[in-house]
Amino acid sequence: MATTTYNALSIVSPNGSKIASGQKTIEVRSWKPPEGFSGDLLIVENYHYLREDGPTDPQGKPVALVKIKNVRPFLAGDMLAACATKWVPGYYSWELTDVRPIKSNETVLAARDIYKVQLQKTLSYRVRTAEVRDIDELSKLRALMQQEVNEVPVEQITNEYINSVKEYLKNYLGISYASAVAEIDGKVIAAAGLVFYEKPPALPSGHGLVAYLTNVYTLPKYRKMGIGKRLIELLCSFSLN
Repeated sequence: MATTTYNALSIVSPNGSKIASGQKTIEVRSWKPPEGFSGDLLIVENYHYLREDGPTDPQGKPVALVKIKNVRPFLAGDMLAACATKWVPGYYSWELTDVRPIKSNETVLAARDIYKVQLQKTLSYRVRTAEVRDIDELSKLRALMQQEVNEVPVEQITNEYINSVKEYLKNYLGISYASAVAEIDGKVIAAAGLVFYEKPPALPSGHGLVAYLTNVYTLPKYRKMGIGKRLIELLCSFSLN
């Protein structure tokens, strides 16, 4: 099977998966990428810190392809986007963009710095960033959530269909709507939605703002690959952080 050589960066679990899901958009490092670095960067998740030159970990897991949008000093205000627990001066924020989670059963080398990895051709897909409108206090949303998985004909999984559902829910059922969409070559292959209600009639009064997970669709060809789970994780990161 054909392989592709990637520039790779190893990140200790669970932060590699957080990048793949869209929850972590900044990687913090004590060093900068090489001058003029561009192109895809393979995120390899491993389970051991590689603190010194020399040691490697052969059990790395490829989880995403990304691009580095910008590198700048690490600011205290970056902590949420970096999923960091403390701010350390003198470090750098790597702003990540064009995140494409990948599905692969391969194990690859995890090493220090940016290094080369050969990977068999694998499924990679883009996740469109979830959009949340008319919600001022996302931090107050908590776990009153339901999951409803529906089956719809393949031809109905289109941008127009998703947008029509979004508009209907916003206008008639909820006060706002968040969506996450997975695409391959511009074609929608999976979608998930989150609807926000204010004191739904089905619940006792006093619950305030409630979020329901709904409209989870994946085309049959791409099921059982973890794509729907990735979208759900992204939406939950909006409602539970």
